[in-house]
Amino acid sequence: MGTGETTAFVQSPCIRCGSFVPLNECLYSDEGDIMCLRCREFLDKGQQQRRALRVLQASAWGSAFSGFVGLVASPFFPAVAVFVGGPAIASGARVLWRLKSDSAAREGLGIRLFPTAVAGFLGLSGGVIALLIFGAVFFSRSV
Repeated sequence: MGTGETTAFVQSPCIRCGSFVPLNECLYSDEGDIMCLRCREFLDKGQQQRRALRVLQASAWGSAFSGFVGLVASPFFPAVAVFVGGPAIASGARVLWRLKSDSAAREGLGIRLFPTAVAGFLGLSGGVIALLIFGAVFFSRSV
């Protein structure tokens, strides 16, 4: 056995970049293919970025829904405006701030950027209006 035959058993190529990886240092993809550390970290980073964008979208739509509920319920149930409108403001503001400050989030959302921004804005403005209605109802009863 020559050294060429020995290295064939000790190293395997990475499925993504083709570089040879020693078997004691190889990592595996979800499909079971051998990957080098650099490709695996790149893959994990992409998955984490997609997960963060899904959370951002869910936060935006949750904010819009909370703002709507707070807006509709605030004249009838004033406490709802405080417990729903406040988180809608916080969540909507966080979504809009993240979209403004994070270029990777804007690029990653692509065509879903506009609906996400609109949902965040609706949640923010719905929460503010719900709290204003709560203030008007609360102070009109006390006068």
